[in-house]
Amino acid sequence: MEAISREILAVADPRRDASLVGKMKALDKAGDEVAAALDRFREASEREIEEGIERAVALVWRVSVVGLVLFVLSVGGGVGLALFFAVWLGRPIQAIARGSRRMADGDLAQRVATDVGGELGDAARAFNEMAERLQERNRQIATLHVAARSLATEHDPTR
Repeated sequence: MEAISREILAVADPRRDASLVGKMKALDKAGDEVAAALDRFREASEREIEEGIERAVALVWRVSVVGLVLFVLSVGGGVGLALFFAVWLGRPIQAIARGSRRMADGDLAQRVATDVGGELGDAARAFNEMAERLQERNRQIATLHVAARSLATEHDPTR
């Protein structure tokens, strides 16, 4: 094709030469065919690019949805675990607090469950030991009080 183009351009007025007119038509036809082929190639390339973009957008959408679902599950799981541990740790602490209030109100027989482990179990056992000691001291004081009253009555000069 390039050789035909040079041959046509070398002649001063190629329209007057009948052999060159056919070559010019062939060259025009070849140019039209190349242009049509380039248009088809461009359209195919554009379709491939659009399809690639659509696949990428769909993938980004799926990843976003999965990420959002995982985030919601993580937050929900975190809240669930926080509530579980709050109840698990809170019950022994509340039992010790209730027992302390009852002891402050005079119920020295009050004890708390010591079925938990760790520091809370240690605190519950220490609470129960303290309650036992206070109850024992209270009995001793009551016994001493009765004994002191008895002695006071025996040695009462007004009697």
